[in-house]
Amino acid sequence: MLRTVATHADALLRTARRHSLCADDAQDAYQRGLEIFMRRADSLDPAALPGWLHVVIKHEAMAVRRGRLDIVGHEEVDLDRHEAADIASPEDRVLRDDRVARTAEARQRLKPQELRAMWLKAMGSSYQEICDETGWTYTKVNRCLTEGRRAFLARYAGIEAGEECARWQSVLSAMVDGEASAAQLAELRPHLRNCRGCRATVRELHQSAAQLRAVLPVGAVAALPAAGDGPSLLVRCWESLVGALQGRATAVAVRAQDALEAGSTAKLGAVAASAAAVAGGGTMAAKAVHERADRPPERTAAHVRRAAPVPTTPISTRPAASERAAIVLARRATAAAAQPKPPARKRHSSSRTASGEFARTSTQSRQVAREFAPTTTTAASREFSATQTPAPAPAPPSRPATTRAPSSPTPLNGGEFDP
Repeated sequence: MLRTVATHADALLRTARRHSLCADDAQDAYQRGLEIFMRRADSLDPAALPGWLHVVIKHEAMAVRRGRLDIVGHEEVDLDRHEAADIASPEDRVLRDDRVARTAEARQRLKPQELRAMWLKAMGSSYQEICDETGWTYTKVNRCLTEGRRAFLARYAGIEAGEECARWQSVLSAMVDGEASAAQLAELRPHLRNCRGCRATVRELHQSAAQLRAVLPVGAVAALPAAGDGPSLLVRCWESLVGALQGRATAVAVRAQDALEAGSTAKLGAVAASAAAVAGGGTMAAKAVHERADRPPERTAAHVRRAAPVPTTPISTRPAASERAAIVLARRATAAAAQPKPPARKRHSSSRTASGEFARTSTQSRQVAREFAPTTTTAASREFSATQTPAPAPAPPSRPATTRAPSSPTPLNGGEFDP
């Protein structure tokens, strides 16, 4: 029996805990199962003993669970849904820890007697009890409490306002340089533990010191003693080198500024030139349009006729010449009927003269047509002639030919019907 219990004790406890409400109920079920096992140990089969114990402890745990539920109720209480009024929230705990840290820092600068009197008063002692415990007079206890409270409130307000950080600046610099004493470090440690601003200042001082040591070997220069009253050779070399570098940097900056100003001036000039070119182009175009508008109508008509495909000049002149020829022939026929017939040769020469006259007229018309025939013009001229210049009505080219007709040879018949 003992060997069985020692071997299967952990497994039996796990079975009891699985079917119980709490660990205490599991222990009760386990003990009840062992009691039953001791009463029936002689009648049990050793091979089936572990399984039988698990079943017995399970039934006992369920029985204890039913009894517990009858006492406490059937509904399980969700404790997470209920607010714990006596337990501080995480935010309150953070604020409380911050106030405690500032209080501990502020009381460090109090006098020992003031600190002791305030401590006893905070523990609930009265003035008389403080006098009995310390052996001070009532006046001294009152003075220690009053001055201690005033000094404590002033220190606490300075910590909150940042005045305490300004007071520790010199000690922070000495600590970074390795010149702070042990007492200063002991006083500074509580402030650094609670002040993030001063910790950031110390970190920045460490970083800047490393950068300055990498750039400026001030320690090596200061370590060398000066010869006489004047500076040492290394100091003079360092000053000359720094002066030369500063001069070069200034010259480069001036050149860069001049180049920048020149570039901006050139850009402004280019913009002005392009604007002038655009304005000048518009002026020239307007001038060309006005010049074309001021030309004589014949010149303008010629341009219009060149811009359009005009093979219509011979077509418009031929009907006019044929009509005049018909009129002249009618007049000559009337004159011939009124007078005696001339010889055949005369009539032949008259008809030849009329045909030559008309031939010369058509030849002159063709010359006028060739003179005003369309020529190759530029796109600009076509554009201005088609859009800007109003096209007047084309003058008939046969008019010059009819005006030159009286300069022909003297008519043969004469009379009032002669042309």
